[in-house]
Amino acid sequence: MRRRVAVVVILSLATVLAVAAPASAISAFGPPATVIASPCSFIFADGDAALGPDGLTRGFATYNGPGCPFQIWYFQGSGSSWTRQLSPYRGVVLGVAVDGADTYLLYAASDGVRITKRTRAGFTPGRRLSPVGLGGATVPTGDVIAIGGTWWAVWDEPVGPGGEFAQHELFQAKTYGTDRSRQRITFDPRWDTAATLARRSGGGAVLAWERNDGARGEVSDLRIATSVNGAWSSRAFATLGNLNTQPDLFTTGTTTFIAWIRDGRAVEADNGSGVFKSHTFATAASFRPRVASSFGKVFVIWTTPGGRTFAAERSGSVWTGTYLSDPGRTGLAVTARRGKATVLMLSRLRLFARTQV
Repeated sequence: MRRRVAVVVILSLATVLAVAAPASAISAFGPPATVIASPCSFIFADGDAALGPDGLTRGFATYNGPGCPFQIWYFQGSGSSWTRQLSPYRGVVLGVAVDGADTYLLYAASDGVRITKRTRAGFTPGRRLSPVGLGGATVPTGDVIAIGGTWWAVWDEPVGPGGEFAQHELFQAKTYGTDRSRQRITFDPRWDTAATLARRSGGGAVLAWERNDGARGEVSDLRIATSVNGAWSSRAFATLGNLNTQPDLFTTGTTTFIAWIRDGRAVEADNGSGVFKSHTFATAASFRPRVASSFGKVFVIWTTPGGRTFAAERSGSVWTGTYLSDPGRTGLAVTARRGKATVLMLSRLRLFARTQV
């Protein structure tokens, strides 16, 4: 659902527009609610979440450190009420999708990229999609969607020699439509990484990702693609500036929303008007842009260079925004229901949520 950014909580062309109203104009958020108390003094933590049809936000989070080696925790809840459970899975969370009562997890394990799900009956064994996982020089990125008991996953892997400098390309596997096992889907001399996936109106999927110069880190563009059943049609999406990175997709109805970072600023674009129009925020962005929409409102979160979570909301054509956390508390995910956002954030002590009231 992405360039991998280690959330360690020591956090190390559209017209640019400031948030259009004072921070107090954004709908108020309630107090923090603990989702997961940190199980150890971790050196790495990450995760993802999605909204279920029952109104619960569900997700998985990775903790890695002394006493919690690559533990993956399941959580669900809303408002001030959250539950959590240590899963049998070990690895790094890449993407999460919710389909009815089932919560799907794409993750990088020691033996490769794997997909599994948690059902009402509990955790399922899942299956391995790729032999390339945590044992390599780099950690894969990826995302997953789930529809009607089927799933579709996209991730990146190295395709040649070079260790941590090896070129990366995108791969897919799915049970949606025609079953496909591991299949390479990009073939460009540049690196293709940081895939984000969303459902497509009328069937199929929408995919966005970075196409960059790899370890040099000087140029990165975004591409967007659509597919009905596994054959992708793509085009350049964001090419202005030097670094367009860390895209995140969300779809509702016929509208596609995408958030990303361009040269240190968060950007949101959507085609609700029939064509993509973008908005670049004035508040600086370091990583983890995420986007969601509900009841005509659009919500974007990102983490600033100071390690604070910033949230922006568009109602009509007006954007408002506010900081949701102190430094060292980074944004992880955003979901939205009935025009209200829930934002998940991570500190050294806990994964916590704040929900608009």
